[in-house]
Amino acid sequence: MLARNLAGTTPTSVTTTASIWRYWGEKRARDFLAEEAHNDLSQIVPWSWYLASTHYQLSQIVLWGWYLVSTHQLSQIVLWAWYFVSTHQLSHCTVELVLGIKLLSGVSDCTAGLVLGVNSSAVSDCTMGLVLCVNSSAVSLYCRVGAWYQIVIRCLRLYCGAGMMLVAVFGGYFLASAILFKYPTLLHKKKKLKFKPTHISHRGGAGENLENTITAFQHAVDVGTEMLELDCHITGDGQVVVSHDNNLDRVCGQDIKVIETEYKALPPIKNCLDVQFKKGVLCHSCSQDVKIPLLKDVFQAFPTVPINIDIKMDDDELISKVNDLIREYNRENLCIWGSRMEKVKRKLRSVNSNVPLFYSFGGIVKLLLLFYSGLLPFFPIHESSMEIIMPSIVLNGENCPFELNKKQKLLIRIADKLLMRPSLFRHLERRGIQTYLWVLNEETEFERAFKLGATGVMTDFPSKLKAFLDAHPEYQRKEEICNQ
Repeated sequence: MLARNLAGTTPTSVTTTASIWRYWGEKRARDFLAEEAHNDLSQIVPWSWYLASTHYQLSQIVLWGWYLVSTHQLSQIVLWAWYFVSTHQLSHCTVELVLGIKLLSGVSDCTAGLVLGVNSSAVSDCTMGLVLCVNSSAVSLYCRVGAWYQIVIRCLRLYCGAGMMLVAVFGGYFLASAILFKYPTLLHKKKKLKFKPTHISHRGGAGENLENTITAFQHAVDVGTEMLELDCHITGDGQVVVSHDNNLDRVCGQDIKVIETEYKALPPIKNCLDVQFKKGVLCHSCSQDVKIPLLKDVFQAFPTVPINIDIKMDDDELISKVNDLIREYNRENLCIWGSRMEKVKRKLRSVNSNVPLFYSFGGIVKLLLLFYSGLLPFFPIHESSMEIIMPSIVLNGENCPFELNKKQKLLIRIADKLLMRPSLFRHLERRGIQTYLWVLNEETEFERAFKLGATGVMTDFPSKLKAFLDAHPEYQRKEEICNQ
């Protein structure tokens, strides 16, 4: 502790507390601080000065002093002390001090008990030696206050640092996502297909000819379709046939299943079929081509036309035999296959990864989650096309077999908003992934699909779509055929 002998300096007129305060507070305090200014005050813990006088009887004098404590900056913690000295026999005296602690943090009501020991032998020589004995509770209080202060500061620094780190991480993530979303080839190799159809005939054009027949496929090709879409099942004797339904009641009028019937025993197709995506419309045909065709017959009839194959069942034999036919007719670059079932799609990829895949229903859900979370640019995509329904076509009532209530209509509108995203279509296109929207049968639907950025439109009316494309050359397929 630092002690000062200021004996002999107090004016004789100083007999009251107020006079002592004015004199010592205004003059000696400034002089003393100026004298000690060169010291590193931040290292003096505690730093104190004591004002005393031996010219007068101590019983008549109230000593007023300052007690300053600092760990870092003096302005942060100030302890005010009042030293009351009142004794007759100093040799036997101890003086109690009470320090009121005032902190910038607002802790102004804390007190600490101190004991001031006065050496009487020094008084006879007109010198007062003061020894400050600090009560342990005061020290612990001071330490606790200082520790709390330090903890708060460190926590604030930690939180600020963590906050800045989070901002940096998320900022970098969003920036990288935005860049890769627009320029995905920086991370992923662009897929290259040998076909890029804008005109796709659904089941060969189910609104103009009997669905999934050689006649329907031929008509669509003659009109100018760029891809045939068809469905496959396997018969009881292991033949791969082109049929949308396993149960032939709707198509043939007989309640039998393809998988349970030999190919030769399959019934003929009815001459009049309903168009499933055009409510109230029937397709009539006078053609003699009413036989359910084999997949190999379609491959033989249209060797250069791209074909979209929808595997309708989870059947390993069906998958294996379709793959064998694709290889036999050298169509790995002219076919795209897939299934609405994720399990089947995985099997197709494991059987032959050279044949392009289209998304399953579960795959589309995952794609949307990645898209809306911003993670899509970072993930590889194994599929080569996304074939999805345009939900809004159900709202016009012509493409839905039942009446929709308000809740169902709301859900369809939400689905339409989530699925029909031009930015998603553009990103997929930049990665070489084509988007086909189905099943569209009206010019307004054609126009909306192409404005959204769809690669191609799947329709039941190939002639109508062809006429629309002829009238709108801006939507015609660009010559971007890539030889592999």
